[in-house]
Amino acid sequence: MKKMEEEVISLVKGLEGYLLAVGVDNPKILNAVINNKKINQSYSLKNKTKHDKDSEEITLKKINKKIKIKVNYVLCDIDGIGIYLWSMIRNTYKLVSDKIIFYGNIDSYDTLKISKKYTRYGSLCDIKRLDDGYLIIVDVTNLKINPFKKICYYVIDFLVDIVDAIGNGLMQ
Repeated sequence: MKKMEEEVISLVKGLEGYLLAVGVDNPKILNAVINNKKINQSYSLKNKTKHDKDSEEITLKKINKKIKIKVNYVLCDIDGIGIYLWSMIRNTYKLVSDKIIFYGNIDSYDTLKISKKYTRYGSLCDIKRLDDGYLIIVDVTNLKINPFKKICYYVIDFLVDIVDAIGNGLMQ
């Protein structure tokens, strides 16, 4: 089996167009993004690491205001984004045109929960288990969003998260 870092770097080398990097702080992956000449422009959500001068840093609150075009790809380190994962998923429905690539360490998040949030809108999810992590590739080219469904799913997800938090609190 391949290691997660190698798999992500090989995927980044094949990307072409606009890229949004979220929570990515691995220097090897960032170098692969910078060295890929097929990437027109890369945006990165603001974090504690320094990025290339060509990449523009933005915050999650201003993501929809700052990026006016649809980006082709989103590369997201789930371990690096932390509690903002669900907000990022909600924002990527209308922001991405091709693929979303999530990666992270084993057992850090429920991969089925993440894929469910996209498959209910008609997109395809490919989950790869690797030696030291996992990779979720979401193809959003066939994504169909109904505003009413989006609000209903948002409320349902919020209530499920509350019940999970209460259940986890009672178990401790």
